[in-house]
Amino acid sequence: MSLDTNDSERSFEQPQVCIRTTEDPEENILVAGLINTGNSCFLNSVLQALSSLPSLHAHLNHIGQLPLEVPLPVTRSLLKTLRLISKPLQRRSAFRPIDIVTSMSFNRQMINREQQDAQEAFQLISGAVEAEWQKINKMELIGNGLKEMLPYQTSPIPSNSRKHWIDDPFTGLLANRLACMQCGYTAAIRHFSFNNIQLTLPNTYTTTLEDCLRRFASIEYLHDASCRKCSFIHTMQSLSSKLATLNRQVASAKSAKKKKAYLTKLVELERIHREIENRLMNGRIEEEPEDTLKEHLLRAVSRLSTKQVMVAKPPKILCLHLSRSAFHTSGALYKNTCQLAFPEYLDMTPYCTNGTLHTQCNIPISTTTTTSTSTGKRRSQQRQTNGWYRLMSAVVHYGSHSYGHFVTYKRRIVANHCGCTKCGQSDTEEKWKGEDVFYRISDTKVDLCSLDTVLHANPYMLLYEWTNEDEEDGQACLSREEEKQMDTPVSITSSSASMAMLETMHEKEKEGDHALMSMYYDDASLEALKIANSLLMQDQEQQHKPLSLEEKKNSSSELPAAQDIYCSDEEEQEDRELFNKRQSGRRKRSFVGGKKSGRNSWEDDHLVSVRE
Repeated sequence: MSLDTNDSERSFEQPQVCIRTTEDPEENILVAGLINTGNSCFLNSVLQALSSLPSLHAHLNHIGQLPLEVPLPVTRSLLKTLRLISKPLQRRSAFRPIDIVTSMSFNRQMINREQQDAQEAFQLISGAVEAEWQKINKMELIGNGLKEMLPYQTSPIPSNSRKHWIDDPFTGLLANRLACMQCGYTAAIRHFSFNNIQLTLPNTYTTTLEDCLRRFASIEYLHDASCRKCSFIHTMQSLSSKLATLNRQVASAKSAKKKKAYLTKLVELERIHREIENRLMNGRIEEEPEDTLKEHLLRAVSRLSTKQVMVAKPPKILCLHLSRSAFHTSGALYKNTCQLAFPEYLDMTPYCTNGTLHTQCNIPISTTTTTSTSTGKRRSQQRQTNGWYRLMSAVVHYGSHSYGHFVTYKRRIVANHCGCTKCGQSDTEEKWKGEDVFYRISDTKVDLCSLDTVLHANPYMLLYEWTNEDEEDGQACLSREEEKQMDTPVSITSSSASMAMLETMHEKEKEGDHALMSMYYDDASLEALKIANSLLMQDQEQQHKPLSLEEKKNSSSELPAAQDIYCSDEEEQEDRELFNKRQSGRRKRSFVGGKKSGRNSWEDDHLVSVRE
């Protein structure tokens, strides 16, 4: 099965992809895969991840049905592709995503044969779609003209103003605050738009998503930031010194011509000095200085400043990019294989601003307050802000920093009906719903998997979708959180499922109960985990240490070149059985990226490198 390439003349037509199946719905448990056309797993993984977002389906379908004379090739081809890989199937099937590649043909980074990054593919697709939506919004503003300047009238005729205005579901707002601890000045809190958040993983073996978000939203201390108030103070002090020198030169000037030149310069500097003094006294530091003041303004670097970033407006679809690129002390790049624990339901409230914004340099922009519930547990007062997100898909990278393979874990979503014209329900809105079934998709290979399998993966990208408390998904989110509160006290900054589990494991370990820890590690792995962090830097140095001539000969004779080793999906079961046999006879510590990992993972031992 393959997609037909649309001509530019047909880009105005709404793609009619029927998602209704004629077979038994209970047997339609599969979805279509995507054919790898040559190092295109990065694109296939992103498309599969995007197809699991119900709000994106509804948004693209709404845009496609707008009666606009605007060419939207990327939007319509993306909608068609996502519907094809979301349609329930009874048999395995795959096709080439020709439509989206053709519509993105203007961007050579998308269609070349070199290995690319999944996060870059997401940026290219979302950027192209956003550019088309901005054209619609621009036409809305131009079409209204002077209409929006007319006074408001209580007319029975409904207004059509901005009826086609489009808000990007990926776009949110970040609040950025920069404050100087030297002079106490805090610049105005600025807001910037974003469509994904990049999180840096620590140089440890394990961490949690909440810890990464907490570091992202924590106060950062800077020693080289420029302070506007300090610059004004430094400039005024410099001008005072120059004015004193000019006064002495005026008094000692012998000729009238030199005295006049000194007086002219003296008057100009005094005017600038008074302007700066007036700005400092009246708090007009944020105002843009005039040209003459800019010429004399000296930049001053604060010895200690604070910077903080928090989410001001959470998007409907939250895309988290886990940056796994790390630098060795030698300057070489390597992949950070830190194992990330992430929850199914994510509470973004601790990392979002509320109605109160603080300008003090040493306290957060916004703080989360708590109250006691009827059960005596603490709960955030800001739950009404609807900061809960549900995991919809995860993109995992196997391989090294330079090359590898992308695999997608995505939640199954189903529509209540098909809204295409063939089914005769085009006037009825489709409603997509996420189920508790996940797929593991590697290009054309599609397999069912459990939520537990997804949560034990080591993601490169995570896609969460906002949940409404009034809907079934939101109620399930809150009910699970209430059950968790009955057993474990809720922390303000770590209220998600994964952090609560880690806290419970920590308490059990103190009591001597190792049963809970055995879910993840055995005794040998626990011992290895204790010394793992202390050996991390030593292992990294050994990884990049040059080999002797004899070692190079031995290593080259024992193993083939890394780029020639390929682990296909068809060989996974055989390799897994072989790995289990070896594990039953002896314990083996796996190596991931040249670093000792305390985990006995089949994937870590199985994967040397995966090359398209």
